[in-house]
Amino acid sequence: MNSIGNKGERIVREYFERIGYIVTMAPKRKFYLYDMECNHWEHSFTIEVKTDASAYKHAQRRGEPDNPRLFVEYYNETSHETSGIAASRATYYFYLMVKDDQKIECNVFKRDELFDFLIDSDVYTHTLTPRFDDHQTTGWLPYLENLRDNNVLKRQFIIGEW
Repeated sequence: MNSIGNKGERIVREYFERIGYIVTMAPKRKFYLYDMECNHWEHSFTIEVKTDASAYKHAQRRGEPDNPRLFVEYYNETSHETSGIAASRATYYFYLMVKDDQKIECNVFKRDELFDFLIDSDVYTHTLTPRFDDHQTTGWLPYLENLRDNNVLKRQFIIGEW
């Protein structure tokens, strides 16, 4: 994972620790199921964290500054296997996006609902060329507005600053 992804996971972990959860991070090896497990008394859930530092910049260039697209990976072209949302078994997907003012917007989805919506939709797919020693991956590029309008987005809030 790159430094942007690590920073996003740290921000989410610290957020849940501040509000009283015990957070257990996923093993530091190839592990696609989730990034962290959060426990508070009898309440427990898992989270997959995705961090995008450029979604709002791309939206601005497209002339739609308030409607970014999310890249939701589902296949690793380099290793020829499912990855991202297709491999994850997390309860929630936390998609962090850095806004122009450096505030971090947290978009919360139930992973299974987001995955089902994207499978059944006609959302554009895209293959990313590797950067930062990463793998070539394919994913969906839904508009945030479309996910909100279809009640797939469950919660949206500012979680911190970049």
